[in-house]
Amino acid sequence: MDNCGPFRNVSDLLSQFSEVNVSDENVATLSEEVSVLTSNTDDIVSDDISSIATIISNIGQFTQTNYSEKVTASIVAIVSNIAQVNSTQLESASDSVSKVVSVFEKRIKSIPVEAGGNFTIQQPNIAVQVKSVSTNAILKGLVLSLTGDRSDLTNSDTSIQTSKGDHAEATQPNNIAVVNIPSAISFALPSISRGSSNSGGYVRVIFSVFSSPALFISKSLKNTSEGTNRSANTPVISLSIGNETIANLTEPINFTFTPIETGLPNPSCSYWDVGFRGWSQEGCHLISASGIRSPDDDNCGPPSNEKEEIVCGCNHLTNFAVLMDTSREDGPSEQAYEVLTYIGCCISIVSLLVTLATYISNRVLRGKQTNQIFICLCLTLLCLYVSFIVMMSLDSAKRQCHVKAGPCGFITALVHFFVLSSITWMGVEGYNTYLIIVKIFDTYIPQFMVKAGAVAWGIPAMIVIITGAIAQDKYAHEDLCFLQLWAQIGGLLIPMTIIILFNVVIFALVVRQLMKSSNVAGRVKREAKVERRESIERVQNAICILLLLGLTWITGYFLMIREFSQVIEPIFIVLNSFQGLFIFLLYCVRKPMVRKQWGLTCLAARVRRQDVTTSSSGTHSSKNTSSSAATDVVLVSMSKIPEEKNIEVSIHVKL
Repeated sequence: MDNCGPFRNVSDLLSQFSEVNVSDENVATLSEEVSVLTSNTDDIVSDDISSIATIISNIGQFTQTNYSEKVTASIVAIVSNIAQVNSTQLESASDSVSKVVSVFEKRIKSIPVEAGGNFTIQQPNIAVQVKSVSTNAILKGLVLSLTGDRSDLTNSDTSIQTSKGDHAEATQPNNIAVVNIPSAISFALPSISRGSSNSGGYVRVIFSVFSSPALFISKSLKNTSEGTNRSANTPVISLSIGNETIANLTEPINFTFTPIETGLPNPSCSYWDVGFRGWSQEGCHLISASGIRSPDDDNCGPPSNEKEEIVCGCNHLTNFAVLMDTSREDGPSEQAYEVLTYIGCCISIVSLLVTLATYISNRVLRGKQTNQIFICLCLTLLCLYVSFIVMMSLDSAKRQCHVKAGPCGFITALVHFFVLSSITWMGVEGYNTYLIIVKIFDTYIPQFMVKAGAVAWGIPAMIVIITGAIAQDKYAHEDLCFLQLWAQIGGLLIPMTIIILFNVVIFALVVRQLMKSSNVAGRVKREAKVERRESIERVQNAICILLLLGLTWITGYFLMIREFSQVIEPIFIVLNSFQGLFIFLLYCVRKPMVRKQWGLTCLAARVRRQDVTTSSSGTHSSKNTSSSAATDVVLVSMSKIPEEKNIEVSIHVKL
C-alpha cells in the first residue's frame, strides 16, 4: 500500500482502504496505517467514520496469533482517535460509531492470554486490561482500578487484584474508576464451583475504561431528556468476566466514578443498552454521591469542596456510566431573561391588583357579566403570577440543590392549576364574546357565572389531580419544580391546545363579525373623524380579544422547536410575564369610563382632604357639607354613565 501518485486527502484514503480485501499479509499494515490517518481528528468527518467502521470490521475478522497484539493495539488506537472527533460528526454517524465500539469489544475478548498472565494497553482515551484471574482470587472478591490523569490515559495505571475488604482502593486521590466485585459473583459463573477441583482454574477478566462517553451516543436521551439537558458525565467502565452472561446478581457490583464536569446535580446510575442504543437505569442504583447534592438536601448554598465521587451498584455486567444534569451555566442572555421575567411578573401583579380594585369597587363595572368573567380571569392570573414567582425563587440556586418532594409537588400543582384555569377563563370569555358579538339573539344562560366557575376551576382541578395520580413520582422535577415531560404533555399542553384551538375559532368568528359591521357602517356617510375613531376601536377590540383568548401562549409551543427557541424565548417572556400590564392598559387606561372613575376618586379624595382642613379651622362647615354632597352627586352620576359612550363630563365644585 504505497502512497505514491497524486496527493489524496484523509477521506479519499479511508474510502480506498474500506474497499481493500483484508488478508493475512496486509492486516497488520492496514490497521497501522488507518491508526496513523485517524490521529489527525480535525480531518475526520461523518463519512470517514463510516469508512473506518467498515475497515475495522474487516480487520476484526482476523485473530491470528502472529498479528493479534499488534492489530489489537492498532484497533484500540483507532477507537481512541475516533473518541476525539467533533461531537457533531459523531452524532451524524452514530450507527457507524456503535459498530466501531462493537468491533472493539469483540476484538478485546479474542486476545489470547496465558493462565495468570495479562494484556494491558493504554491510549489517550481508552485503557484496557485483560487478565487471567485464578478462581481462588474471584472467590475472595476483586478490585479493579484505573488511576492517573483522565485527560490522557496513556500513562495511567490499570490494576486487577484481590480485594482486601477495606475498600481502600476507592479512596485514592487520583482514581479515575474503581470496581469492587464481590465474592458472590462466583455463584453466577458456572465454571467456578466452590470446593470443587475446578477451583484452581482461571477466568478471563476484561476491564476497559473510556475517558469520556463520546462514543456512546443516545439519540433517545437527547430527544426525550424529560425537559432537562441530561447526559453521561463520567468515564464509561466496561467489564466482563469469563464468557458468561452475568445478570440478576444477589449482591451488586459497585462502581466508583469521578465526574468529568464537577458541580452538576442529580446523578443516576446507568448502563449502555446495546439493543436500544441508549442509557438505561434498569438493574442499577445510586449508593452514594460524595460532594454532590442529593434530592434530600435542604441547603442551597455553594457546592462543597469535598471531592466528587459517585458509587453505583449494578446487578449485571456491561458498559456503565452516570447520567447527570449537564445544563450549562446561565449565560448573560439567560440571566437577562430571568431578570426580565421577575420584573414582568411583579409589574403584572401590581397592574392586576389595581385593575381588580378598579372593577370591584365600581358597582356598574362589577355588575356586568362580561366584567365578572374578566374579574375572575384577573384573579386567576394574579394567583398564577404569585405562584410562578414562588416557583422561580425555589429554583434560584439552579443545579445546586433540590427542593423536597412535598413543597415542590405542591407549588408545581398550583402553577399547573392556575395556568389551566387562566386558559379556561379565556375560553369562557371567548364564548361570552361569541354570544354578544356573533350570536346576539337567544344568548341568555341561567346562572351563567356559576356554570362558568364550575368549568373554569373544576376541570383544571380534575386534570391536575388525574395527572398527579398517574404520574406520581414523575409529576414534577425536584430541581426545577415544574412538570416533567410526559406530565407536561398530557396534563398541560394537550388541554391548552384544545382550549386555544377553540379560542382561535371564536376569535376568527368575532373578527369576521367586526369586519361585517365595519362594511355595513362604511356605506353610511359619516365624518372622517368618526370613521377613524371606529377603525381604531375595532383594532383595539381585536387586540383585546387576542390577548384575552390566550393566543400569546401559542408562542410557547415554538419553544419546543430548537431552531426557533432563541428567537421565540424573549417574545414568549414579554408576552406572558407582562400580560397583567397589557390587561391593565387595555381594560383600564384605554377605557374612558375607568379613567373618569379614577379622576373622580382622586377629586373626591382631594375634596375630603380640604374638608378636613376646613373643618379643623371651624370656618367653612356649610361649604364642606355642600362640597361633600356635590362630590357624592358626581360619583352617583358617574355610575350612570354607560361604558359604550364617550361622554365628556364637566365637574364644578364650589368651595
